[in-house]
Amino acid sequence: MSIFLRGQLTVFFESPYWVGVFERWTEGTFQASKVTFGAEPSTAEVYVFLMNQYKHLTFSEGVDDGTAVKTINPKRLQRAIHRQTIDQDVRSKAQAVIAAQYEAQKCVRRKAAKERSALTAAARYEQKQVKKKQKKRGH
Repeated sequence: MSIFLRGQLTVFFESPYWVGVFERWTEGTFQASKVTFGAEPSTAEVYVFLMNQYKHLTFSEGVDDGTAVKTINPKRLQRAIHRQTIDQDVRSKAQAVIAAQYEAQKCVRRKAAKERSALTAAARYEQKQVKKKQKKRGH
């Protein structure tokens, strides 16, 4: 069982809806989940959502967040700090994780759709065979 260390919610407007990205960091992993609110949520609505629906959120698979403790070359550390100080989109890592989760779910949905399609095709074939036999009998 992993220990929950930190969490963050970012609410932003993604035309035409307001979207919330939940991020959580555990021991060395990063996970994200995306929720569409619709109209702009008030602070109270977000709080009620957190209290009632947080446990039902589907988070992505854990991704290594790169916070493992190791010795780093000072020059490399200086470059990394410089890259972080440059204004970057705060959602980029969360969006990448959510995109990966979406792709994984898409594969599962396609597989399920293929199975349903095969079942309906088999049922249709059986129905045609029954109809064909009934015609042969003269009914």
